[in-house]
Amino acid sequence: MRLNFALIISIVIAVGLVALGFTIYQISVERDKLNKDLEIHTADIADEFSQNNLPSITGQNNPKKLEQFIDSISDHYNLTGIALYYGKDSIIATNSLDPLIQYSSNYITQSLAADTMLGNYIKVNNRTIFQYIKPLQKDEVPNAAIIFYADAEYIDSIINSIWFRNFLRWFIQAFIVSSLTVVIIRWGIYSPISKIVDWVKAARVGNAEHLNQSPPAMFLAPLHREIIHIAKAMHEAKASAEEEAKLRSNAEAIWTPDRLKIEVENLLQSKKMVVVSNREPYMHIHEGKNITCIIPASGMITAMEPVLQACGGLWIASGTGDADKETVDKNDKLQVPPDEPKYTLRRMWQTKEEENHFYYGFSNEGLWPLCHIAHTGQHLEKQTGIITKK
Repeated sequence: MRLNFALIISIVIAVGLVALGFTIYQISVERDKLNKDLEIHTADIADEFSQNNLPSITGQNNPKKLEQFIDSISDHYNLTGIALYYGKDSIIATNSLDPLIQYSSNYITQSLAADTMLGNYIKVNNRTIFQYIKPLQKDEVPNAAIIFYADAEYIDSIINSIWFRNFLRWFIQAFIVSSLTVVIIRWGIYSPISKIVDWVKAARVGNAEHLNQSPPAMFLAPLHREIIHIAKAMHEAKASAEEEAKLRSNAEAIWTPDRLKIEVENLLQSKKMVVVSNREPYMHIHEGKNITCIIPASGMITAMEPVLQACGGLWIASGTGDADKETVDKNDKLQVPPDEPKYTLRRMWQTKEEENHFYYGFSNEGLWPLCHIAHTGQHLEKQTGIITKK
């Protein structure tokens, strides 16, 4: 339960961090786009207003009618308001723009001093307003400007909606991903592990039929093999113990791997058992892109390999597999058998000439006939030309 909870929390945090990063980037891009659109739209309105309505404003002498005219123009262009600046003491605007004019004075002065258009955002009463200041290039109205105010509050509304949608999307994604992950873990891991527990119980009680079942998942195949090895070892030990007990009741004994190990240790007196042969007990070869370990056919391997497995030691042999050099350590050694190492294999490397002289020459043409044909002294004399004294 704790593992499931920790996994869900990890997934929620990971998905949340990814969603947060993308959301911040999306909001940054979207805000820049909306701000740019608003600025371009307000600048276009200012240009159009200057061309079509500026003469009507500059020629109007009645302030009341001028304010009404400005209000109608603001409504037409969907602006917060328009103000005319003729100096610090002469600003024509509706009453609703009075708080805005206070924040605009310094920007108007900068725009007139630079004789260039100026656009910027101001915050008034927790409202975001975009103001666009356009100096008037008229001889009859020197040092004057017209200011356009556009409501930018909708940009914050759009950004907030993006936050909400992405938060909702993150919540749904985190819920779906974590739920699927928990289901997959329970179905793909917990269930096979419970079967592994059954295998261990079968190994303990000796249920061989249950052990012969194939693993429920491929990733558990190595563990399945190890359990089978343990089960076989337990069964062999149990059978040996039972047989030993039966024979002891009859004052007899049998050879077991453990007894063989003790006998060899007593015989060698803490010295290492060393076997030297031409053919190695385990050979590595290439099969496509994989390396496979095989056991060469040899009577000596069949006879001696179980002894070293029981007693341990060192086996020195010629490395003849095409992948032998890829599987040894820096000292040309490796532990064998591969599944359950019991002793060390030391591989020797021979040149083709050494192999021809040693194996095909001296061994096959000399030692082999000598050991397999010479049954008697007389026969030995005929085969080797050696004269013995009787």
